[in-house]
Amino acid sequence: MSSRSAPRWGPVPLTSAGAVAAALIGLVGFASRFTHQPWLFASLGSTVLIQAVTPDDKTARPWNAVVGHVVGFSIGIATGWIIGALAGAGYGDDAMSIWRIVIAMLAIAATVVVQLTTDSYHPPGAGTCLLIAFGPSALSVSSIPGMLLAVLLVGVFGRRITTLTRSRLRATHE
Repeated sequence: MSSRSAPRWGPVPLTSAGAVAAALIGLVGFASRFTHQPWLFASLGSTVLIQAVTPDDKTARPWNAVVGHVVGFSIGIATGWIIGALAGAGYGDDAMSIWRIVIAMLAIAATVVVQLTTDSYHPPGAGTCLLIAFGPSALSVSSIPGMLLAVLLVGVFGRRITTLTRSRLRATHE
C-alpha cells in the first residue's frame, strides 16, 4: 500500500472528482455538438458536481438525478406556460414582476413537494424548474428533449463513471 494518498475533498480524491466531472460534461457536450442541440445547461453542472464529489449521497442516485430534473422540467413547463415565458417573453422589462415572483415561489414549492413525495430530492432540479419557467431567450421548446437526454446521460453514467474511477484508484493504492 502506498504511504501517500491522493488529496481528498470529502468522500473522493480531488483528481477523481475532477476527472468524473470533466468526463460527464464532455459526454454531454459532445452529444450536444453531434445533435446540434443545447444539452448543456447550468443546473446540469450542479448535478455533475454532486455526482463527482458526493457520489454516495442520496441526491447523486440516478433516480434522484433523473426524476428530480424531470420534476423540475415538468413544473417549469407548467409555470412557464402560465407566465408565457416559453412563448418568448423571457427576461423582458417585466422580468421580476410581482406575478413572476409569486409564480416562482409556487414553482419551487411544488418542485420540493413533488420531489419529496417521489423520493427524488435533487436540488439542481429546482434550478431546472426556474430555468424552464422563465425561459431564457436561448431556450426553445425544441431544446427540452435534448436537455432531458443530457440529464439521463449524467444520471445514469455519472454513477457508473464514479464507481469505475473509485475502484481503479483503490486498486492503485493497494
